[in-house]
Amino acid sequence: MHEKYFQYTIYPSQDVEIFADFLSCFIATYSQDSSLCSIEYIQNDSVFDEKLDSTQWHTLHTTYNTLLHSPQQTKLIARFPFDVREEFAKNLAEFCEILSHRVESSVGCAYAITQKDNQDWIQAYKDSIKPIVCGKFFITPSWDLSRTSSQDWQHIPIIIDPALAFGSGHHASTAMCIEMLSTLNLQGKKLLDVGCGSGILSIVAAKLGAEVYACDTDPLSIAESQKNFANNDVSACKIWEGSIGSLKTDLTFDVIVANILAFTLKILYKDFIHNLSSGGILILSGILETHKDDVLETFLQGFRLIESCVRDEWVALKLQKCTHDKS
Repeated sequence: MHEKYFQYTIYPSQDVEIFADFLSCFIATYSQDSSLCSIEYIQNDSVFDEKLDSTQWHTLHTTYNTLLHSPQQTKLIARFPFDVREEFAKNLAEFCEILSHRVESSVGCAYAITQKDNQDWIQAYKDSIKPIVCGKFFITPSWDLSRTSSQDWQHIPIIIDPALAFGSGHHASTAMCIEMLSTLNLQGKKLLDVGCGSGILSIVAAKLGAEVYACDTDPLSIAESQKNFANNDVSACKIWEGSIGSLKTDLTFDVIVANILAFTLKILYKDFIHNLSSGGILILSGILETHKDDVLETFLQGFRLIESCVRDEWVALKLQKCTHDKS
């Protein structure tokens, strides 16, 4: 075991998941053994509650005071057994610059880097991940199976070990998707999971009887999804690296679920219209509450809103494709 480890904390001004993608890519680039690293989502009343003063936080495209009063209260923690502080700071600054340019608005973060004594943080991290009940499902990491009760197993079990790919059911955006899927009759229905991450939503759909298709632009997510499919004794009809636009076919789906960023959802609007059956259901999540109206402005052309859920500043939408749409 390494005597020391380095903790890299990021507090994004928005779009937490895309910063998590940055961390995943950074770990993959700078670590030959990703099992020595971890990414953790933490939500607090204040993300600045660590034992650090304001001078130990560095800001990019924002200020400490702005973030202090921000409704966005999710931070990301990555842990490395080695020192890559210079590379981390340089890559994060470039990432914020590119992201701000791409979305045409300032997207920033605060970050702090601290060196800590290694007290087996991997075990401490495992101890912090608790099983949850979500919709019809009981979601547990593999290392906690022995501590589950008979009452837990009255729900449909899903085994997911939190990893670099997003989606363990603990985050509000994922949980709301699971709850919405749990209300649908998916038996024999074709479902597409866009941005599948860990594959958890695909697993939920498969266990509810759907024929599952899944895609993600991140090869790490594809590998993680396939591993989790095997661990849960389910399979996908097709899983591919890429997005919905990579489908060179007129295949249509009864249900599409996408738990990704708001601006990406808007980009994929025409693909959703094209690949969703008339009267089909579209579940969108990963939307900050401040972006809800902007997303609805796009999607209420061709869809009608069935349900809207808000949790921890995140929004999930259940929409139905209008039957008169001929796209």
